[in-house]
Formats: sequence, C-alpha cells, structure tokens
Amino acid sequence: MAFKITYDSTRIFISDLPSIDVCVAKDLLSSIQDIPEKCVKEYFFDFSNLTYLDSAGLGVLLALHRKASKTNGKIIIKGAKDNIKELFIITKLDSIFELQN
Repeated sequence: MAFKITYDSTRIFISDLPSIDVCVAKDLLSSIQDIPEKCVKEYFFDFSNLTYLDSAGLGVLLALHRKASKTNGKIIIKGAKDNIKELFIITKLDSIFELQN
C-alpha cells in the first residue's frame, strides 16, 4: 500500500499519495470502506506528494463525496500542486471539493 490512512471518530486522514491511478484507486477505496463510518464528517487528503491523478482517482473522490454527503460530511484536499488544481478546475470539481493550500 503506497499511502497512509489514519482516523479518529469524525475524520479520516489520507496521506503519502504519490499518485492515484486505477491500481491505487481500488486499494484506496477498499481501505477507506473498511473504516467504520458512523460519524465520519471529514475526509482529509494530503496531496502535497501527489504528482498524478487519473479518472479512476477522480472516481474514488466522487464516490467518497457521495458517501460523505450522506452524513453532511465533506472532502478536504490540502497541498495540491498547480497541475492537480488545474484538473479540478477544468472538470469543475473545485465546486464540490474543498481545496486548501
């Protein structure tokens, strides 16, 4: 597994992601779905090391957005590089996800 997941009662933190492609996306979604979701309100993604994000990665983020929306939760993405931010802007997903520096 090329990423790290930690969590507490209301938040899940995902970090150490060098890329989110079709292979990583499957493992990432599977790992997050194994976490009890009773009160999860926020999914924090640290994208500071992320250099590549494909459509499978966006699909995982959208699936988590749907899941988070059921509990009025949100997806927060921190530290995305300019090329990754541009992808969110082009796809208009910057209106769905909270992008932070």
